[in-house]
Amino acid sequence: MVLRERSGDRGMPIWIGPAEAGSLALALESVEAPRPFAARLAASLVAAAGARIEEVRVTQLIDSVFYAAVVVRGAAGPEEVDARPSDAINLALAAGVPIRVDDQLFAALEPDYTTRAVAAFPVATAELAAATRQVLQHQSGRSPQ
Repeated sequence: MVLRERSGDRGMPIWIGPAEAGSLALALESVEAPRPFAARLAASLVAAAGARIEEVRVTQLIDSVFYAAVVVRGAAGPEEVDARPSDAINLALAAGVPIRVDDQLFAALEPDYTTRAVAAFPVATAELAAATRQVLQHQSGRSPQ
């Protein structure tokens, strides 16, 4: 996945697995799954517990591995919960909360690497969502629409 600045031209490539990519594509394309995915379930569990997800933060880059945190506000106040960026971002989309990236993380990436990596990613969210939708329909026994 590539996280892009809302008001800028920098992008941050983060490698994620195919399942997480499929979930992201479905969320970005507003595709409703017949059953909730893990991120939707987690968001519902947080709400059922009387808490709310406030935001997701991509916090660190250590040895080429990105780290994230989910900020959850409960009765005791806000708590940061460690998470993989792919899970945290899926959760942010499910909960409709902001995704924040520390400006220092963009600065830590080599500009040449970022430019090459971002250019190498195809812009294919709709195609990935369509393929994932077909798999879901096949698994549920329905014919693709």
